[in-house]
Amino acid sequence: MKLSKRGFAFAFSFVFTSLAAVGCSSTDDNASPAPLEVSGTVGGITVPAVDSAGVIATFEPNTAGINSSPDPVTLMLVAVADKANLCGYRSSPPSTTALSFILGVKGRAISPGTYNVGAVDLNDAGTATYSLAGAFATTDAQCKPSTAKSAISGTVTIDSVSASAAAGSFDLIFGDGSAKGKFTTSLCFTTDEFTKLGQSCSSGDAG
Repeated sequence: MKLSKRGFAFAFSFVFTSLAAVGCSSTDDNASPAPLEVSGTVGGITVPAVDSAGVIATFEPNTAGINSSPDPVTLMLVAVADKANLCGYRSSPPSTTALSFILGVKGRAISPGTYNVGAVDLNDAGTATYSLAGAFATTDAQCKPSTAKSAISGTVTIDSVSASAAAGSFDLIFGDGSAKGKFTTSLCFTTDEFTKLGQSCSSGDAG
């Protein structure tokens, strides 16, 4: 996954409604939903606000399939979906609607601040220090994407972030709608699950 607008948009249009895409499976009922305040519609579909989850991971220079730049890059993915207990999934939940964003920064940490949706390519030298893309998507009963839309503009504000949690707000504009809200989310998926995002849905256990 090259760290460019095209790569980010594809990743989220196809991927993060799949959440930790390995296969369709069950959830961990002990997980508790994160606080959310979400409003908006995209393509006539209401933006979900049941639960959120994500991952943060740092990839070293020239990590095959992830980071082809000469600098370390830290990526944070957050998804807001219509499924409860997202941290219990270790696979793709079927029939899901989700709003997602991916923020990538040069270096080993993501700092609080406001980031703009844009076409920055982190593989470029010079002033390119971050890239942000957002997406809205739905999946069918076989975990296949049935809707995939990329944000055309907007912002994500990170109020706080650690290795395990993040909080902030978003205001994203799509060609046929918009979404805004506040989130406090657990960054509960693993780096290994991040690298598997986008794989086909298949049966399996939620580990």
